[in-house]
Amino acid sequence: MNRNRRSSLRSLAHAMLILAPLALGACDTVKAPGAARPDPLPSAAYPQIVAAEGLSGFIAYDAPKVSATKPMEVTVPVRALTDNQDVNIQYRFSFFDQAGVPLNENPDWRFIKLPSRNQRFLSGFAREQSAVDWRLEIRPAK
Repeated sequence: MNRNRRSSLRSLAHAMLILAPLALGACDTVKAPGAARPDPLPSAAYPQIVAAEGLSGFIAYDAPKVSATKPMEVTVPVRALTDNQDVNIQYRFSFFDQAGVPLNENPDWRFIKLPSRNQRFLSGFAREQSAVDWRLEIRPAK
């Protein structure tokens, strides 16, 4: 019986030697911040017209008209898909240079009411001559 007890104590001592560094590591309160992960959607595949917060079921858009002159001007026809209910939205245009860098850092949100089944036109103008690309974000009015 004494032999079994010694063997058990020895096994317990080995387990403690193995687990001790793990337990000490768990006491470490200094940790690096969580790393962000790369976006699996490449920039080129990102949609130019984004309907946020489930709005895509309530609005539709037609082909955007982009001016051939500088600075860039974009007009997007948008229509509410609802019956007997207006849709209040906010929208903003962002413009980008050749390298994909935003030219207007925090564009203002604009408000518009889309009457039921009626089309309205959302327009945006680049302030800089170097604008070569654009994006339209639409969200429910807050």
